Amino acid sequence: MPYKMGTAPRNEHVVLVEDRTFGTYDVAHWSPEAGGWVRENGEPIKYTPSHWYPINYLQEADDLSSGLSEASTSMSRERRHRFFAFFLVATVLVAAALIGVAALVRQALPTLEARQSLESEPRQEVLAKEPAEVRRAVDGPNLKLEAEAATAAQSLGQEREKVAALARDAAAAEKELAALTTEPARAREAVETQLALSSKRGDETAQLKQASESEMAELRQSLQQERDRAEALATKLAKAREAVETQLALSSKRGDETAQFKQAAESETAELRQSLQQERDRAEALATELAKAREAVETQVALSSKRGDEMAQLKQAAESEMAALRQSLQQEHDRAEALATELAKAREAVETQLALSSKRGDETAQLKQAAESEMAELRQSLQQEHDRAEALATELAKARRQKPVAVEERPGTSLPAWANNDAFVKPARTAKQPAVAPDNSKPAVKLETVPLPKPRVRAVSAAPGYSCHHNRTYDPASGTYKGYDGQRHSCP
Repeated sequence: MPYKMGTAPRNEHVVLVEDRTFGTYDVAHWSPEAGGWVRENGEPIKYTPSHWYPINYLQEADDLSSGLSEASTSMSRERRHRFFAFFLVATVLVAAALIGVAALVRQALPTLEARQSLESEPRQEVLAKEPAEVRRAVDGPNLKLEAEAATAAQSLGQEREKVAALARDAAAAEKELAALTTEPARAREAVETQLALSSKRGDETAQLKQASESEMAELRQSLQQERDRAEALATKLAKAREAVETQLALSSKRGDETAQFKQAAESETAELRQSLQQERDRAEALATELAKAREAVETQVALSSKRGDEMAQLKQAAESEMAALRQSLQQEHDRAEALATELAKAREAVETQLALSSKRGDETAQLKQAAESEMAELRQSLQQEHDRAEALATELAKARRQKPVAVEERPGTSLPAWANNDAFVKPARTAKQPAVAPDNSKPAVKLETVPLPKPRVRAVSAAPGYSCHHNRTYDPASGTYKGYDGQRHSCP
């Protein structure tokens, strides 16, 4: 049963003191010289006890064992408690044996006295009546009883010596127990100090780990956002590429400018694709660096519980790594924004080129349609002129064969060279058709010269007045003929 320190004996009596604040026990006594409680080796106690227990191994063994059981906080203390309990049990058993022997002796002594009192009267009569032999026969049992009593007294003395030896052993065990309780107290103080430091370091480590995890979470979120943005840019780039390819496929027949634009768009697309691939590689590298940094931080955090001195270095290294990661992330963010800007510019350029190509395509289609209609008219006019030339050649041949009187050749005169030319008589049918103008350019209007003969004989003309067969040139732009008289005429 514990008592308050105000009731503790202030003498040389040894008691068990306890400090319930730290759970420390010591075997000590009051020392007037030291002015406080000291251990049996004279060393002062460094704490203020709150309760004390009386040391009485025979009567208060249970209280002491219960107090010691409260003091046992580790495996070594449990082993010492078991040894002390075993010692107490052995002491109790020896004391019980001694008490039993003493009880037997006490029981034997009254029996001996009663027997002596009962035999005293017959012995007096026998002593009075019988001789010395009978006296010796009567004294024999008395001597035997006296020998048994002496033996019992001797055994009792031996038991007392054993009890004294046990008491000395108990005192030695008490000293050992005091030393053992002192050592666990010191160990406990050291452990509590280490636990306090470890708790403090654990709190700092937990805070650092929590901060690192929060920063890691933010970095992961930012990296995921950048990845999503890169994927969105890739999707937009793919859509832009599809649109560009579609427009390029539609405008592949629109001239050299469309081909150049397609080439420029493909080069820009290749550059954007290369930049996007580089951004993806950088994002993957950042993810790898982030995983490595996380593993390094977790490893450092796991080891930081035993490395209090390296905590600041670890924190600084983690902050530097976080700063590097933030810088890399900012760079990637800037690059992604630059890519987005380039993509927007490329999209605007593509839309502008597509608008221009569409406008040029419409103009080209209109110009091509006008050129085709003009070419059809020119072919029709050329066919008409060709038919007329053949008719004229036929008539001229007939006229040459007939040689009428009105057109007989005079001596010293001859027909012009073009009249005797076979090309005039049989005009070539292999004349090249006028080339079709390009789609993107307006065909130049040219005056085509039709070789018509200069009529020398009035009789050749079948119809009176001006005839289209006498025209000299044909203007396809105006659809009129220019005669030899220098005026323009329209013929059906």
